[in-house]
Amino acid sequence: MDGCPIRNTDFNFNILILNFHSYCLVRRSNSLPFWEFGYYQKLFNVDTVQVLRRILWSMIPLPGQATYLHHHIKPNPDLYGPFWITSTLVFITAIGGNMANYLQTVGVRNQIWHYDFHKVSFAATAVYSYGFLLPLMLWGLLQYRGSVANYTFLEILCVYGYSLSIYIPISILWVIQVAWLQWLLVIVGTVLSGSVLLLTFWPALKSDNLKVAILVLLLILLFHTLLAVGFMIYFFIASHSMAPVDTTTTTAFLKSTTRLSVNEQLSTIISSLGSSPSIVIKNAIHKTLNSTN
Repeated sequence: MDGCPIRNTDFNFNILILNFHSYCLVRRSNSLPFWEFGYYQKLFNVDTVQVLRRILWSMIPLPGQATYLHHHIKPNPDLYGPFWITSTLVFITAIGGNMANYLQTVGVRNQIWHYDFHKVSFAATAVYSYGFLLPLMLWGLLQYRGSVANYTFLEILCVYGYSLSIYIPISILWVIQVAWLQWLLVIVGTVLSGSVLLLTFWPALKSDNLKVAILVLLLILLFHTLLAVGFMIYFFIASHSMAPVDTTTTTAFLKSTTRLSVNEQLSTIISSLGSSPSIVIKNAIHKTLNSTN
């Protein structure tokens, strides 16, 4: 009985020590310079539930006072989700594009399919440039225009990274070689994720000149649409991995091979006849040789 209060006190003291230790770690990461690894640990401090929630709501536009950034990103922007989303999109798009090119060669004559490794580098350049350069330019513009929203570069980068998540399942469906379905997926993906971007950045632009705000929003939607359209046309419609075969050379080679085979067979027949009684057969064979030559 006398020992219980001591154990409870020890337990509460241990919790206090753990909380203080976590607090010190956070303060330490905030005070570290950006070139040290510990500085970036806080940027990956998210769990699976948070990442899945951010992915889901990056595809569902909800008009209201609380934007996607304020409701889901603002407390704790991360780089874990954007990094894996962009990396997954690069490889899914490259693999899906090669599969689409292969399906285009099935049943088509004079076409040879080969895997195009350049698709990986092209997809990586496009995705990482879009996911980094556009947030950087938008953040610089907001700073230059004196936006009252005070969006940080990390927050804008996080929003753009999660906005690309909708193109991962769409890239898989783009493999289906149905033109109207592919364009429908472009429209759906652009409208859903593009609307989330517009609703997110409108509060940061509405206090500025109306023409400037509308122009910036249109550019945001335009680049988002160009990314989707460019991916679909380059990876899933254009046949870059199909090399045409020279039919003239191939046909001549096959004919010469076939002719040589026939001549050899007829010569063998003539030599085997020797002085056989059928001169008519020999004459017929000679006529056949002359016609094949």
